[in-house]
Amino acid sequence: MTVSAVYELPFGKGRKFGAGMNGIEDAFLGGWQINGINIFRTGLPSTATLSTALATATVNTGGANRPDQISSAELPSGQRTIYQYFNVAAFVQPPK
Repeated sequence: MTVSAVYELPFGKGRKFGAGMNGIEDAFLGGWQINGINIFRTGLPSTATLSTALATATVNTGGANRPDQISSAELPSGQRTIYQYFNVAAFVQPPK
């Protein structure tokens, strides 16, 4: 789901504040807006892929360049950080 909003600030000619501005003042101070966009998603957050250097070193049989998963990538919640949210050692480069 995506939610967006636009609010036009009340500054400049014909608006609540600065209605008497001259053209130069209105060009700089009038017509400003505040915008916001929020995106909410569900589902799997990402897919593991190989870096370009590793992908060119392997035989690509088509499709995405994906590593082989050899164990569970899930880390216990107490071990998760913003730098490592899943077990990177669970993925290896596929054989050539």
